Parts: sequence; C-alpha cells; structure tokens
Amino acid sequence: MVSHFRPTSDTINNVLAWLNESGIPQESLNISQDRSHILFAPKVRDAELLLSTRYYEFHHTTQPNHGPRLAVQSYTISASVMDSIKFIEPTFPTPLGQKKTRSSLVHLQHKGEATASWNGTKVDCHKYVTPECLRMLYSIPFQGTGRHTNSSLGIFEISAQTWFPNDLDSFFSRFEPQLIGSRPTVRSIDGGYMQYNWTGFPFNSEPSLDFEYALALTDRQPVIELLVGNNSTTSPLGNMLAALDASYCNSQAGGDNGTIECGASAPPSVISISYGMSEADYPAGYLDQQCLEFLKLGLQGVSVVAGSGDWGVADQLSQCIDPATGLPADPGSGDSSSLWHFSSMFPASCPWVTAVGGTSLAAPLPNMTQPVWNQSAPFFPPQHAYLVPGDDGDRGNSTSGGGFSNVFAAPDYQTRDAASYLATQRSHIAPFANSFRADGRGYPDVALLAQNYLVVYNGGLYTIDGTSAATPLFASMVARINNERQNQGKKTVGFVNPVLYKHREIFDDVTEGANEGCGVEEAFRAAKGWDAVTGLGAPNFKRLSDVFMGLP
Repeated sequence: MVSHFRPTSDTINNVLAWLNESGIPQESLNISQDRSHILFAPKVRDAELLLSTRYYEFHHTTQPNHGPRLAVQSYTISASVMDSIKFIEPTFPTPLGQKKTRSSLVHLQHKGEATASWNGTKVDCHKYVTPECLRMLYSIPFQGTGRHTNSSLGIFEISAQTWFPNDLDSFFSRFEPQLIGSRPTVRSIDGGYMQYNWTGFPFNSEPSLDFEYALALTDRQPVIELLVGNNSTTSPLGNMLAALDASYCNSQAGGDNGTIECGASAPPSVISISYGMSEADYPAGYLDQQCLEFLKLGLQGVSVVAGSGDWGVADQLSQCIDPATGLPADPGSGDSSSLWHFSSMFPASCPWVTAVGGTSLAAPLPNMTQPVWNQSAPFFPPQHAYLVPGDDGDRGNSTSGGGFSNVFAAPDYQTRDAASYLATQRSHIAPFANSFRADGRGYPDVALLAQNYLVVYNGGLYTIDGTSAATPLFASMVARINNERQNQGKKTVGFVNPVLYKHREIFDDVTEGANEGCGVEEAFRAAKGWDAVTGLGAPNFKRLSDVFMGLP
C-alpha cells in the first residue's frame, strides 16, 4: 500500500535536482524510508534564500506555554518543481492557529445548555435525548450477538479534554444502570494525558458526551480514547495519523519536540472525530496528504467518521473566506453574500471520510403530547436540518455544517447526486453561486439528531447540541455492524460511502430545513435525495445493518 501512494522516482529526482541547484548540500538530505519526503535541516538564512522569503517567530495568542513556532507569511518555489511538491514545512503558521483567539482545530460542538429538568428515568424524547431515545428513533437493538474480540470504536480527543469516572457513573445510574463502572480504554499518543485541574464546559463536555453515549450504544464493545498530544503539539490530527501509520510520520516535520510516535498504535475498526478546521487555514497539499491517510485507513478496513460542523457554510469559528485574500475572515455585519466565500470544513470535506451532519426533531404533532420513552420509533415527529437560534453574540444561529469543498473534487460515488442537487436548486443558489466550488466534494453524507443530548459533566445534568453528538452516534452504529460481521467470520466494512450512496433504502430522507452563514440566511436547503445540509438523510440502523450484513 505504501508503494502505491509514494512519489515516482522522477518526482524525487526532480526535487533533489532543484535543491542541489539551490545550494543545499546533497549530504544534508535524507529521503524518508517510504520515499515520500525529503528531510533536511538548513539554517534559517539558507531556507529563506531557498524559498525567497523571511522567517518569523509566531506565538500562540492564548496559550503561551506552546512556545514560539517558525513560520513565513508567503514563499516562492521554482516552477520546475511546482507539480512535484505538495507542501513544505515549516512554512505557514496555521496549523498552530496563531491568527485566531484559539486553536484552529476545534470542537464541532455548539454549546451546553442550562441544567435539564429531570425527574426519574422516564424522559420525554421530544424534549431531551438519551441512549434509549436514540435506540427507538433509529431502530438500534439493545443487545447484539455478543462482543467480538477484534471489534473496537476509537474516539479522537485532544489532551486537556477529560472525562471523570463519577460523571460516567452518574449518567449510567440514570439511563444505563447496567454500565455502571464501564470505562473507555485510554490510549496515549504523543504524550496525551488526562488532567483534572481545569474543569468546566471547554474541558469536560466533549469527552463526557462522547463516552457516555458511545459506551451505551456499542453493546459493550471496546471503546478506545485516542488521546493525542502534549502542551507542544500543534497538529494533533496529524500526530494521530502518524501513530496509526509509520509511513506518514515524516510529513510531520519531526513531530513535536521529538515526541511523535511512528506507527505505534494499531487503528481501531472505527474512528470518530468530533473536531474540525477550516480548509483555508492549511495548504492544499497538507490537507491532501492527510486525506490520503484516511483513504489508506479505509482500505485497511477502518471507517473514519467526522462531524460536518455547527455553523452552516461558515467554519467552526464562524468565519468565511475573504475572496480578496483567500483567508478566513469574520463577516461582521455585512449582509451581502457576494462579499464572502463559504468556508468548508476538514476532515469532513475529505472524500474518504464519512461526514455526519445534524438534524432536529420537528415540533410534536397534536397526537404526540405524551412522552414517548416507552413508545417505538414511528411515534417520533419527522427530522429536519439542525438549526438552533443563536445566543452567542455575533456567531449567529447554530446550524448543520454542509456545502462543498474548496480543495477536493467530488468523488465518483457522489458526482451524480451532487449534480442533480445543484440542478434542482439552481434558482435558489444563483445569488450566491460564486461563493462555493460547485464541482467540489459535497458534504455531509448522512445526518443524525444533534440537539438536546442529556450529558453529565462536572456533576451536573446538561443538554448539549451539535454534530459532535451525531458523529459518535453514527460511529457506534458502524462499530456494531462490524461486530456482527466479525461474529459471522466477515471483515469490517471499512470505507462505507460507496455502499451508502447505492442503497437509498437505508435512509429516511430529510427534506425540510436549511443551513446558513456568510451573509446568507438560507444557504443549502434540505431536499429529496442527497443534499448539502443533511446528506443522504437519517440512517435506520436495521436497514443499514441488513445491507452491510448482506455483503461478503
């Protein structure tokens, strides 16, 4: 597999010739074992001459303990190697995210609400979400055929994001008493650590949400916390990929203070990622390299699931793309969509990832006034595209992320659906048609409930919204299917998108609602078939399982 993705000998020789002509001594060059990277450590002055630039020290604005990072504002390379080089590091300062008030890799999570009113274990599923509500809504059985030893669900977390054992047990005592004492397995990657000094929503809500629901919905399968990074880590997603694939390590430019672990971790069968970043924050080659890693994982039988974001067509910091600079910028009070381009989210925009959007339940119908905790899925009202009125100042409404990648072209499995959607929506899209790449990879692929999840953290019971709730839900579904397949002697499903797009019977189509952002009050609408806000729709677990269990 490594040989399939590495550059050709001509490409390597072309870059070596350029470096030699530029005065970089051949003896200082080191070609990586997989022959995909050329590593060398020039003096700053030599690097500046090579790239016709000037290096500066960039400092993180809110986390000074991360230390300075060498980076440039722009650079130039010879036209002779333009087609041979994907990216050079260190160059731009963003993966560290110094341009922003926080790291550019951020939670795909809207917010925690006020403490939920709760009396006993019977919950009105029209108002709040529990694991039992999700089982009923999506036809997920309580138990399967037993745990297979090789099936697992991995959940990506960044250090300082911490769950507390008492919170897990408090949640389980209310809603899943048979799981009291259950814990995820913590796998430290590149110094990943649990910390208990900083508490509150920014530190405890995401892991509490992830593991309370993943442990409840995976039917006692191993749930692994992929806990990445120390205080110096600037690219935690890249560090995780390097730990899962030794051949990717060299793309991390030596790692963070030499701590990077090359191929030290076997990948779980499913990986859930509730974090994201704007494509515009990174060079296209850098994103392409990571996207290829997700393809490699899929070919190995690993399913990668990522949230589509919570701010519609804007990025996770509610920023859009300034067409004059191509960089993320705050749209401010402007209301003309022609001023802003849409900001697509990575890794959801990678064609080899299954991107998960969000839905909400419509208002209960008159005959649905009673709580449905003991009812079956047909008693639920329809789902529509997730949108919650905002109370976060100028960030606006929280709405399901979706749209089209500015970096990746639409994959073959999706081109027909994307073209059909754009054709049927032509008149609606016309006013902002120049704000996105119409031939880009469309996302999300699927959408699930993303509102009012009951979560215990810091001893309190809260509701949490966002696609970071929907993402581990779908990942848990895939993990359960893997477990059933392995119990029958079959392989894990791996990259699932081609199968999903061929089997529309899996989904309950979501045709109501829309997302918004970047000055557009109604951007991509939900519609019949695939759309750029709810994807193919909401999967029914039984139908999803029937399709994949029927495959070899």
